[in-house]
Amino acid sequence: MAEITPVQAQIWKRDTLVLGGNVGLGDGSGGGTVTMVLRRQLSPISSAEVFAMIGQYSVLRVQTSRQLSALYTGTLGLTCSCSDGSLTLSNAWSRQLSQDTTGNIRLAIGGDAGVSVGWQKHGKKNSGSADVKIGPTTFGVSGQYIRQFSSKSQGRVTGKLGSTGVEIEMGGERKLSEHSSAAMFCVLGPQIWLFAMCEYPFWDLKIVVCVYFRVYLGG
Repeated sequence: MAEITPVQAQIWKRDTLVLGGNVGLGDGSGGGTVTMVLRRQLSPISSAEVFAMIGQYSVLRVQTSRQLSALYTGTLGLTCSCSDGSLTLSNAWSRQLSQDTTGNIRLAIGGDAGVSVGWQKHGKKNSGSADVKIGPTTFGVSGQYIRQFSSKSQGRVTGKLGSTGVEIEMGGERKLSEHSSAAMFCVLGPQIWLFAMCEYPFWDLKIVVCVYFRVYLGG
């Protein structure tokens, strides 16, 4: 079982802070992580972000994004893995292919080197995305389909195939009120997980609470 509670706050006119954490129990052992994201809007067309995660896999990342033209956006990032000290330098570009479709490509060198190509389409009732990543020792393909059943409910199917195995996620989300919602999903893969999520406002903050259940099959 695990619980995740990200909290977002506007600490200044151009600065946003997001804090989160999770705690997990399984196989007689436990663990957890704490995440922090500090985002600053440098100008109407550029922003900078600092991401830190402390836990079993500690990571520190700094990145900046800029709108290069009406159709192109570029992102430059540097990620440091605190576990082995490896550095990864990444550069990503995204292009608006149509009114509701965006394509992107990301190049990375260093500890997590690889090339990834992605595509996203956002419609009124149907949305989808796909991504292909190729690295020196890894390969992965992922896709997602979202169906808007009504103004308050939607369903989602996500699939992943790669060197680490196959995973499928299915579920749905419903809006309970103007500021709160609930969701439930099932993950099928090397392990089977069920999790429920509830999102609600607290003063000027938005709190999300998730509860995970791992399903054991056999003896």
